[in-house]
Amino acid sequence: MKFLLKSSVTWIEFYKGKHMFSASEDGSICIWKTFTWECLKTLRGHKSAVYCIAVHPSGKLALSVGKDKTLRTWNLVSGKSAFVTNIKQVAEIVLWSPDGESYVLVYSNKIDIYKVEVSQIYPVL
Repeated sequence: MKFLLKSSVTWIEFYKGKHMFSASEDGSICIWKTFTWECLKTLRGHKSAVYCIAVHPSGKLALSVGKDKTLRTWNLVSGKSAFVTNIKQVAEIVLWSPDGESYVLVYSNKIDIYKVEVSQIYPVL
């Protein structure tokens, strides 16, 4: 098996042991089948490096953040970008809560928690 690496991998996320998601400096996200290590789909949309990807507990959508100061919502059923949100600074990490009802964006100097239902920052105590 031969792999062509075009740029550095910046993040890896496994989903239920069956799929692996890799984010890279070239702005792409690859969805891999872990049994065969075949790249099933390449997601493109970020204009520069993707720093992190987080798969929703349902496996039907994902969030990604990158150097281009965007938060992208991906429809994993269709394999396409569903929504793009411009953010004020570069987020380095995005993570879903275990129940999928909220997510966090981690920046160099702060953390924002968002509730999906209301799509706004949740107050941290």
